[in-house]
Amino acid sequence: MSSARLARSTGMTNSFLSGKQAIVYGAAGGLGRHVARTFAAEGATVHLVGRTRAPLEALAAEIGAAARVAVLDAASDRASAITGTVVNATCGLLAG
Repeated sequence: MSSARLARSTGMTNSFLSGKQAIVYGAAGGLGRHVARTFAAEGATVHLVGRTRAPLEALAAEIGAAARVAVLDAASDRASAITGTVVNATCGLLAG
């Protein structure tokens, strides 16, 4: 059972991930887009990471206040080392 379905069936909708932070690489399309929407629907603040700002901002507008945007090429060698710094600088302190 998916987390979204489980949350709905147990009455935990919009609280399953409440207060949690999620970084979603490749959030501009496909699986990343679906994961970002699902995490936000379950109450998480979602940090949308991708290479192209426009689709990330479109998704952030769709998700609303729970979304933050960070433009970064996750395939680069340095990406994993600097993701936290980039997200903190553009989206605020990661906590929770």
